[in-house]
Amino acid sequence: MWITLMALPTNDWQWITGLIIHRRWGMRYVWLMALLAAGGTCCAIEKTSPQIIEAAYTAAEPDAAMRGAMWKRAKRHSFLPYTAGRWYREIEERHQTARRGHDPATVRFLWNESALFIGIEMRDADLVDESTADQTHIFQQADSVELFLKSADAADYWEIYGSAGSRKTCYHFPSRGRLGLGSNNRYRGTFTVTSLCDGTLNQWKDVDSGWTLFFKIPVEELTRHGALWQSGTRWQVLLIRHNFSVNLPCREVTAFPAFSAENPHVYEEWGTLVLKRKETRKP
Repeated sequence: MWITLMALPTNDWQWITGLIIHRRWGMRYVWLMALLAAGGTCCAIEKTSPQIIEAAYTAAEPDAAMRGAMWKRAKRHSFLPYTAGRWYREIEERHQTARRGHDPATVRFLWNESALFIGIEMRDADLVDESTADQTHIFQQADSVELFLKSADAADYWEIYGSAGSRKTCYHFPSRGRLGLGSNNRYRGTFTVTSLCDGTLNQWKDVDSGWTLFFKIPVEELTRHGALWQSGTRWQVLLIRHNFSVNLPCREVTAFPAFSAENPHVYEEWGTLVLKRKETRKP
């Protein structure tokens, strides 16, 4: 006989301890179990420690096509499986899409005294961008990447989007305690987004190859609210890719670095971006 005494979830994120009693052949066994489930699911997502990421120094302005020699000095990082959210969860579980990526993507980081440069390369057989204006929720309308960026020494941070059609959106939060206020949406950042597509947008019957996205965030924006921008300083970063495709069971969402929280504003789990010191030549 099995007798199971289990407490209900205390909230959407965690199950409290349950007690299972098993009696068989006159023997009684008692186990005390801790059941953890992220997002209210039956499987826990393993927590990760923040990854250290180096941004390579470049004296010259890097090209948006990522063909210049300076990009070879930047380490290439792969996006990892994430989740499209609770509404998609049953589909993700049936097709295991949150455990293995379908369309790979990589990212590289460069910096100098004038700006931060981020280059992303993505394979994509169905290029999509139905957004019609900047400063909208383009992640719901287009193949896109959202960039979360924060100085490690400041409370404020940015949420920046770029789409396959070069649409862009920027939110700025003075602190996470002001998350959700309308004033965050009225921010206008001084940054550029450049996308290059190898294929045709919004033609689901043909086969595309992929696209690239280039972010340039100038030093005037990075230091606008008092943060320092110089070699050795540390920033926090998270990138999330939204991939719509006729070839997928549902929208695919991947992230870099590895991220376990369901809420992307949990910056305690973002990666740590270190501005690599400029190399000096020996005389």
